[in-house]
Amino acid sequence: MRFFIAFFSPVIFIVSFFYKKDNSIWLYGAWFGKMYKDNSQRFFEDANNLLPEIDHVWIYKSHEVKNNIPKRYKSLYAYSLQGMFYQLKAKVFICTLNTSDFIPFFVTPKNIIIQLWHGSPLKYIGIDSRRTRIRKFIDKVRFKTLDRYTYCISPSKLFDDCFRSAFLLGSDNILRTSYPRNKSLFIS
Repeated sequence: MRFFIAFFSPVIFIVSFFYKKDNSIWLYGAWFGKMYKDNSQRFFEDANNLLPEIDHVWIYKSHEVKNNIPKRYKSLYAYSLQGMFYQLKAKVFICTLNTSDFIPFFVTPKNIIIQLWHGSPLKYIGIDSRRTRIRKFIDKVRFKTLDRYTYCISPSKLFDDCFRSAFLLGSDNILRTSYPRNKSLFIS
């Protein structure tokens, strides 16, 4: 199935671009679909409790991940027919790393993509981490198509410019808030 998806990725992207998206389906993923952890996990669990009218689905690419997801939450294997159908029709994608947390070719500029990130940008990230012009060009294309983030959270004004520069974002695309995984640090 993975070979099929890779081979037909341009067609998948075009079909996904024109397919009607469902605002009530939110998909979550982390670490290339191979882990259930980090900011996406915490946001997923909180959103399930706070927004029951939304269909929250964790997308995973490794079957071992399924064992870590509490049974009360909905999860789907990315390469299953149902998993691919959900990725095709979902409006909102919430990631910790990038759209590779899902099958990237299902994610288009028509989607809402929320980048939760996974740490403080103490090193160069995104486009800023590329040293050659060709790699910067490839990342610019990627950030205008597959990884065109609608919002990126930033825990500090200090990091706002880092995220804007790294992901080609405007000021309106940065949401100042603490990382979801740190929420328990502020609750007494």
